[in-house]
Amino acid sequence: MIKQNLKKVAECIKLMCQTSKITYPITPIIVTKYVEIDKIKEVIEAGYSELAENKIQVAEKKIIELKNEKVKWHFIGHLQRNKVKKAVSLFDCIQSADSIPLLKELDKACSTLKKYPEIFIQLNIGEEEQKFGFTIDSFVKNEKEIFSFQNLKITGMMIVIPYLTDKRSISVMYKKASLFFQEISLRYSQLNQLSMGMSHDFQIAIQEGATMIRIGQAIFKEN
Repeated sequence: MIKQNLKKVAECIKLMCQTSKITYPITPIIVTKYVEIDKIKEVIEAGYSELAENKIQVAEKKIIELKNEKVKWHFIGHLQRNKVKKAVSLFDCIQSADSIPLLKELDKACSTLKKYPEIFIQLNIGEEEQKFGFTIDSFVKNEKEIFSFQNLKITGMMIVIPYLTDKRSISVMYKKASLFFQEISLRYSQLNQLSMGMSHDFQIAIQEGATMIRIGQAIFKEN
């Protein structure tokens, strides 16, 4: 079931790239939260090595048990400042840097541990109060400080939007995010990854410029 679903997603990505004339690679990040080790091993055996978790303690157990150096681990959950050191030590990419205070803690931890995971800035494009992340306005206001940290390798943005079912509304949100990402990346050449789209809307995200998609339910759901 898992391998079949991975194949379906891969075919869908290929088709989207062909129809939208996309020449850059689209990286599927497989979200393994709530997923048992045996199922994660199936994903790795199928050739997928970029995995994501949203809780530090759960992720740590899986990372230790799997002991697979080929896996690139992404953190996509809200990161509490008291768990920053642990996150830096465990993960290869932290996609959810959502505030200046958190960036300061990450900078400090990277310096102390001499470990430098990729950092993505989380953008709350729908400006939802219940979700974390910079709004476009707050990002612009803090732009110089965001890119001033000496120990942070900021290479991307992770986009979060409201849960929407209307395809046009989703497209509008992602287009807004993509245009903003393009504008900022012109000023910071290291910014080259746009993490955008999940199981229910990744096709739209690809159309609007995503370079990474975060897929979980589409892989692990029962047919």
